[in-house]
Amino acid sequence: MEQIHNEFRDTWTQLKQACPLDSQAQSYSYPATEGEGEDLSNEEIIMLGLSFCEGLSMHHSIEERFIFPLLAARMPEFGTSGILAEQHELIHDGLVRMRGYLNRCERADAGEGLDRSEVRRFMGGFEQVLWEHLDGEVAVLGGENMRRFWSLDEVRRFPM
Repeated sequence: MEQIHNEFRDTWTQLKQACPLDSQAQSYSYPATEGEGEDLSNEEIIMLGLSFCEGLSMHHSIEERFIFPLLAARMPEFGTSGILAEQHELIHDGLVRMRGYLNRCERADAGEGLDRSEVRRFMGGFEQVLWEHLDGEVAVLGGENMRRFWSLDEVRRFPM
């Protein structure tokens, strides 16, 4: 799980670096990834942002449909009223807003309507809950905590 979450963290950081809050800094080009000289165009930011939104939404859908119900049998944080499901809802709301904005920008000519500071504001609306969720879920699924609820044989029989 941590590897998947790290990919989301990396993409988030890349978007955040490319989208400063100061709208006057929009003309500044940020490196696509640390150590690389590539700059992200508006079109690339739109595609990266939409890919992030779609990927995280799909990841959460899979968790909610297949993983959370299994774990909720013994771990209340995975239940429909548990903290992780509540975080999913808050993150989903932020993703819907950000995706809507990016879709509108995508329909504009070559991403010309993109305001990078606006992307950053959308990100700021759910950044804290996203990072708490990514970190918390990894901790809850860690070996030490899982051993409190499941035997190794039971975990091996999980349909994953």
